[in-house]
Amino acid sequence: MLKVNVIVQLTIILQCIFYFLYVVYGTHAYLIACFLCMPIIFLLTCYQHKLRQTEIAYIISVFFLFAITSLLSKTYPYFISQYNLIYAAVALGTAFALYKIKDIKNLTKSLFFLYSMFLMFVFWDLGIAADEAYNEVFYQSSRNYLSGIIIFLSIGVGVAYIKNNDEQPILIYAISFLFCVLLYGRTGILLSFTLLAFSIFQKNKFASVFLMLVGLVVFFVADGWSYLVEVFTTKTNFSRGFESTRTVMLDEYMTSMNSLENILWGSNFNECCKTIVNFDMNPHNSFIMGHTRYGLLHTIMSLGILLYIFSTKRLEYIVLSSVIYARYALDIMGLFTFYDIYIFLMVFLAYKYKKSLKCSYPKERQYI
Repeated sequence: MLKVNVIVQLTIILQCIFYFLYVVYGTHAYLIACFLCMPIIFLLTCYQHKLRQTEIAYIISVFFLFAITSLLSKTYPYFISQYNLIYAAVALGTAFALYKIKDIKNLTKSLFFLYSMFLMFVFWDLGIAADEAYNEVFYQSSRNYLSGIIIFLSIGVGVAYIKNNDEQPILIYAISFLFCVLLYGRTGILLSFTLLAFSIFQKNKFASVFLMLVGLVVFFVADGWSYLVEVFTTKTNFSRGFESTRTVMLDEYMTSMNSLENILWGSNFNECCKTIVNFDMNPHNSFIMGHTRYGLLHTIMSLGILLYIFSTKRLEYIVLSSVIYARYALDIMGLFTFYDIYIFLMVFLAYKYKKSLKCSYPKERQYI
């Protein structure tokens, strides 16, 4: 008979496959199947690991608060906000299951390499130089999603290594960086390189510094600098300075924060943000989307999660969570989506780490 842990892990893989099929084809039947995997995962996990009543009460209270604040959303209907809360529940439940499983390295690596095989097929089918064709791979999503997913999956492996107190996986991050380079995404290249550089730095500080210096020397000798300047000034948004579509969206939304009502409950895109409206109400920023749906509560929660992870003072937690939040800030890929699994898992691990530190402190000598 299969062990419960094995069934949970297989169900998580199946859940991820269903969600991936939904992203590719846009068919909601796959999304429903993904959601239906959640009760199985959660109940089997609770069967093995009892969840405290206080923890259940806290989670229900938080979801209730978000449900109440979404009533005051000025941009989206109430049921849309509740639909997004289902994403939060699914991601949180899956993160809880991953937290309770003793070793999740093989599971996270399996997900990473399954998606890597898909990307290899895409490159083989469309060609390495098929820049714009990558925008058509996913249903109503750009090539940024292709690189975004590989970054999240590589972070998933990194979080699994943190869970086991192992050094960060250089090979995984190197593969992720290579894919992001092939996908031409500037953000993907920068974030995946950050992960790779950190893993090298953790392994050998001297080697990481040496590698960066060699890279800079080769870059300048090969006259790469002048080419880079030319590309930035003629072929990218830098031709208009540092303003881009995303910064315009952010500026429009932040400008609308001119009243207490808008700060507390969010602004109406139709009234404040013509650029966002022109992009089918997509602000390309998870935090703007969260604020317009749930108001200031979402902003406080987002900041609270990051600060709590940072409070561990562990460099691995800080780097990985910062990369996740940077990706959230450039697309609607988090808070709340299926990709929140790893940030929620990091919260669980941060809690366990801080608790272990507290328990390891020597008790103060008591004087009578």
